[in-house]
Amino acid sequence: QVIAVDLSKDELLGAPGEPLLKIVMDARDLKFLDRTFDTATVFFTFMYIAPADHAKVLQEPHRGLRPGGRLLIWDVVFPPRKTDPRQLYVLYPLHIQLPGKEINTGYGVKIAEGQGADHFLELAKASGFEVISRKDEAGWFHLELKKGS
Repeated sequence: QVIAVDLSKDELLGAPGEPLLKIVMDARDLKFLDRTFDTATVFFTFMYIAPADHAKVLQEPHRGLRPGGRLLIWDVVFPPRKTDPRQLYVLYPLHIQLPGKEINTGYGVKIAEGQGADHFLELAKASGFEVISRKDEAGWFHLELKKGS
């Protein structure tokens, strides 16, 4: 019931196993048929994608979702501008509490100034998504979007 897509085979090799189906694929050109899925997720991924490609990456799940389908996005918030011009990268620690299990990890990434929930909401609306919910936290955000009928 879960399909993981990544451009990097190495990233997929590090993902948990069964029942996960892992496919090397470019998020800018998903090979799934139109109206295939009820739910799609983008979990701390946009920080690794060039801002010029964000709109295309949002259009692809819109195409692949059935009417009424949901897109769930979790990602980091970059500061509007760097406070130190020498700082090229930022580290985001992540703590996930699951029933009976804790995951502690983190993401290190090159800073893309001004990238946050507002940026993605604008692109999502332009792609035809309706905003269901938004949650802003310190350093990250979560969006729940819905494809219209």
